[in-house]
Amino acid sequence: MSKPKAPSDDIDRLGVAIALRYLREDAGMPMAKVAGRLHIRKEGLWEFENGNEHAIGLDKIKELPLIFKCASISAMIKKAEKLPFPEIYDYEAIGLALRYLREDKGLTQAYVARRIGSNREQVRAFEDGKRSLGKDKIDKLPGVFACKSLAEMIDKANALPWEGIYCDKEVISRALKYLRPQYNLSQGEIAEEIDVHISSLSNFERGDLTQLGFEKLKLLPPLFDCKTLREMADLADTHSRGKIYRLPGYREAERRRRSLKNSSNAEIE
Repeated sequence: MSKPKAPSDDIDRLGVAIALRYLREDAGMPMAKVAGRLHIRKEGLWEFENGNEHAIGLDKIKELPLIFKCASISAMIKKAEKLPFPEIYDYEAIGLALRYLREDKGLTQAYVARRIGSNREQVRAFEDGKRSLGKDKIDKLPGVFACKSLAEMIDKANALPWEGIYCDKEVISRALKYLRPQYNLSQGEIAEEIDVHISSLSNFERGDLTQLGFEKLKLLPPLFDCKTLREMADLADTHSRGKIYRLPGYREAERRRRSLKNSSNAEIE
């Protein structure tokens, strides 16, 4: 006689993880404090918030709503969904917007650091995806670019000619590496066309994204019969059968927000 199956876990763990991060950051609550309330290690909570859906047990997940004064998991998810975008601090999107706007304006990381009361190392780390800036510093970023809010700052970055945060440098690097041999172009020929040293182009293709600024990258699309960097990336992605857009980047952030919204439509207890 076979053993009875264990009851299924119907909780949308990804939705809970996203709601947890947004609510925690909105409340200014350190990760260590939440971990302490749950009697778990901070590292486990960090893994849960960053995609490891089984880093904490179901019993601990069910304790989360109480921390944020919610009656149920579904109520917790709905509460997170109602947060305005600037307050949920999508660090990845803000970091990308900062870098793209800064380079578009020809500003240095040191200049931005002075404007927000930080230092160059922290600004560089934030642009690279690390949470090196606190909310007090992040809230000063829109003013550097004549924006009233973080949402406006991100929209401004997304309206840039290379289509902003929807086409990251890493995507462009892979597209360039794929399309160049398809068009029978050597690194030397492309380096000459965009007026950079061949070593800079070679290193960029190998993943050193600091080698080329967007003022140079914007010269690439016409070499492949494209009008924009996004069109160039789409061309490479189509012909390589999906090998170009393979990292999460901003698209993953969008997917997570959609997942959060969809999760709020299901009653989860």
